[in-house]
Amino acid sequence: MHLVEREEQLIHLRSMLDQLKDRRGSITLLDAPAANGKTALLRAAGRLAEENGALVLHATASAMERSLPLGVLRQLRASVVLPPGDLGTELDGALRAAQREAAAGASSSGELLHSYDRLCAAVLALSESVPLFVGIDDVHHADPQSLRLLLHLARRLGSTRVMVVLTDHADLRTLPGAFRAEILRRPWFHRLRLAPLSRAGVARLLAPRDRERGPGAEELYALTGGNLLALHALTEEWAHATEPELTGYGLAVAEQVQRGDPVARAVARAVAVLGPGAGTGELAQLAGVEEHDAGAALHALAASGLLGADGFRHASAARSLLAGLAPQERDRLRLSAAAMLHERGADPGRVAEQLMCAGTGLEPWAVEVLREAADQALLAHRPRRAADLLTVALRTAGDRTVRAAVQARLLHAEWQARPGAVARHLLPLATEAMAGSLEPAELPALVGQLLWHGRPGAAADILARLRSAAGVAPGGRADGAAGGPAAGSAAPELARLEGWLAWTHPALAAAAPGARAERAGAHSPPGTPLGPVLQLTDALRHGRPQDALGQAESVLARLGKTSPGPWAGETLRLALDVLVAAGRSATAAGWAERLAGLGGPAESVAWRAELSAARAAIALRHGEFDSAVRRAREALALLPAKSWGVAVGLPLSVLVLACTRAGRLEEAGTYLSRAVPETMFETRYGLGYLHARGHFHLASGQWHAALADFQSCGELMRAWGVDVPGMPPWRIGAAEAWLRLGNRDRARRLTYEQQARPGAADPHARALALSMLASTGGSASRPHLLSEALQLFEDCGDIYHQGRTLAALGQAHHALGDNRRARMLYRRARHMAALSGSVPLCEELLALLPADGAGDRDAPAAGGTGPRERPSAALTDSERRVAALAARGYTNREIAAKLYVTPSTVEQHLTRTFRKLGVKQRKELPVVLGAPAAD
Repeated sequence: MHLVEREEQLIHLRSMLDQLKDRRGSITLLDAPAANGKTALLRAAGRLAEENGALVLHATASAMERSLPLGVLRQLRASVVLPPGDLGTELDGALRAAQREAAAGASSSGELLHSYDRLCAAVLALSESVPLFVGIDDVHHADPQSLRLLLHLARRLGSTRVMVVLTDHADLRTLPGAFRAEILRRPWFHRLRLAPLSRAGVARLLAPRDRERGPGAEELYALTGGNLLALHALTEEWAHATEPELTGYGLAVAEQVQRGDPVARAVARAVAVLGPGAGTGELAQLAGVEEHDAGAALHALAASGLLGADGFRHASAARSLLAGLAPQERDRLRLSAAAMLHERGADPGRVAEQLMCAGTGLEPWAVEVLREAADQALLAHRPRRAADLLTVALRTAGDRTVRAAVQARLLHAEWQARPGAVARHLLPLATEAMAGSLEPAELPALVGQLLWHGRPGAAADILARLRSAAGVAPGGRADGAAGGPAAGSAAPELARLEGWLAWTHPALAAAAPGARAERAGAHSPPGTPLGPVLQLTDALRHGRPQDALGQAESVLARLGKTSPGPWAGETLRLALDVLVAAGRSATAAGWAERLAGLGGPAESVAWRAELSAARAAIALRHGEFDSAVRRAREALALLPAKSWGVAVGLPLSVLVLACTRAGRLEEAGTYLSRAVPETMFETRYGLGYLHARGHFHLASGQWHAALADFQSCGELMRAWGVDVPGMPPWRIGAAEAWLRLGNRDRARRLTYEQQARPGAADPHARALALSMLASTGGSASRPHLLSEALQLFEDCGDIYHQGRTLAALGQAHHALGDNRRARMLYRRARHMAALSGSVPLCEELLALLPADGAGDRDAPAAGGTGPRERPSAALTDSERRVAALAARGYTNREIAAKLYVTPSTVEQHLTRTFRKLGVKQRKELPVVLGAPAAD
């Protein structure tokens, strides 16, 4: 590499060479922290010496050859070829004699000293004929005999033509004290310090190179601190790879550390193990040195550019340094670091990092540390990290109860991070639960996972044990004798669990002996996971979702601020179901989008999948079929069907119904052909699946099959006691099937039954019933029923059913002779059908419109293409956004929430829009207003 920022040193060395003419010998030490160009400068000085007619002798000391007597001296002799003559013969004879004495083990005998005198005399005699330049690289690795000879020579250099240049990276501190003291006090001794390159020096060094690729000078300086060897390795890597892993750079840094003195080496390893943020005291304790020595070593490593303000400048350097250690030594360092940090009361995450790197040989105290670190990881939305920590803890734990508790926590972490790995924990945990090794508080979550994965038998066994612990006798009565001290704490948890079972797994709840037991103490303290679940399920089971609206929004707000717990997905679905059942589907959509936008639990695969499925169901309720299909596919991509277990009915029912209503029957059939667990039909997820399949059969003309599906759905709901809003409106589907079969009376009777159910005030259910009554009733009452249904669908934001109802209303007005109004309604219906993506409805409306297309210039095609001229061209962007949402059926308050404006602003925009377009109400808004994205 180019010698940059070494001009002063070169000037000094040149002046030392010039002084040889005046018989003024010298010894110069090139002192630099680590590899910062000492060798390059030494070689440059040797070239200058050759150019000035000097004879250059060169040697490089090595730690591996330190035990070789006079090894450095032999390198010096071998580096030159002397012409035949007495001088060369005398030098070689003296060298052989010195070697014999050194090999005999003499250290201070008269013979050895005589040999050294002969060698020095031979060298000085040689310098009389030609100036000598002696260069020794890494002198701190030189063998002791060569150092003694060098010391003999150094004492005699004052009036000679010999120039000695040494390189060392530790300011001679690693050399014997006598040598250091002797050489430093010589008047012809000089020391030249070499610092790492500055930022400007790095820029100068890179200037001649092609810098089209790779980092710039500033980034290179940040990575190397100006250290020349690291800089060279880094530029070489970038020259041969677009995105290098900096392996060569890391090896270069590790090599420099390994060549350093033992204290600096030990401290550097401690830095690599403990990582950024480690204090000097911690580093000193792990390295086994005094704190002041550790501080000095850190200063030296930083001065060399190897360390930055917070440890190694790049992780590859620490990895390379540790990779060079034997595995046993590396693990010993990790375990020592963990024990030290634990004793010092360090954060569990720091201690666990060391334990994870060691992996084996952990002591029992490590299990609790790993559990605490896993809890921290879960709070930080890092379930993968938590699962890894708990896996090591499970491998280390010896006590059965501790192992069971760790595995239960691991089940939750892996459900979020690696759902496919959950199944392997279920049966072992079920065994531990039946053996009493699990705490009662862990059992509800385990029951939930067993049921999710289609294992109701194991779940029923654990439920029976939980009931026994709660003191509930087999007949469903509270049995004080059966409980004991633990019964008081187990009874409320059992009551909350049974409340959830009665809604989600009603078949199991109905079969349980105490499913109807009095739930005394069911009110839950804050923070109890099943507390909100019970309150939400009770509201849904009793057909009173309006009573739990506040609780639902409160639950959703908390979900956005905390890490997903074992019941997070269930709580999410229940809260959104409450909002939807109460006619607040737009609010539910807003919450779902808000939770999806938070990005906190991005690693929580299961949470993201369940949220996608919930968003798909809401999009389906709004009639946005493309969005519903996309979200449901996303849910199945995140969580494969096998991992969905019995809940696979959630995304599959959305896919089947959305594709059916969009006219994609072949695609819907492929989803129905997928195998589903038989146990799914013992849950509420199976009800949605049956309802969707019934509509598929309706669209396919298989009316008897459709009727069978709807009736099966109804029989299950009645048997389970969940025939309430929030569950599929099976009677409306069955009524439609009877209507297709020509039995208008049965259809009407089912519709009246639907209206008489608890919670019939649900606007969506009421709108469906009104539409069906219009289909089964006389033509005179039809417009009134359909108009009321249309208003309800608009309030709910259901654009698909708005389109269907508008089409039916158009037909009703056409039957009454009001063709002009019928055409207007058909156009609006076709617009809604296009927005929803329903091709069958678009085609049906195309057949209803006049053959000449009068009044249909603005109608969008089913594929979504717009008109040549937009009647909304005079609107501002803000007015168009407001009008588009209004056309889709959103209320002013909902539009305000979506666009982050006030309801007053929405009203003003709509007033101006009505005036510009010449309409009097939102029903008359033109059908070609640009609609915002479905998501």
